[in-house]
Amino acid sequence: MLEIPENLNIADYYLDRNLTVGRGDNTAIYYKEKTYSYAQIAALSNRVGNVLKQLGVEPEDRVLLAINDSPEFVITWYGIIKIGLSPRMSTPFFTRMITPIF
Repeated sequence: MLEIPENLNIADYYLDRNLTVGRGDNTAIYYKEKTYSYAQIAALSNRVGNVLKQLGVEPEDRVLLAINDSPEFVITWYGIIKIGLSPRMSTPFFTRMITPIF
């Protein structure tokens, strides 16, 4: 049977766990001829999380993430997750505002 911890942070599982087992220098992302290691992604994600904390966000706050599919998206998404926030994704490609109907 699969054991899932009571408190699970996906960023810890996918980033920090790889650092703990010694894979920090391994490639985590390959994008447009450039590679990013687990250590680089983790460090940059921590920076994003720290900036958000300094701005006063609190666990379970929602954060809109409107970034193209890129390493910056991944870094920011993990930074949001690491500090317990709830990312809301959008695409920057919308050319007009869409009004939701509830």
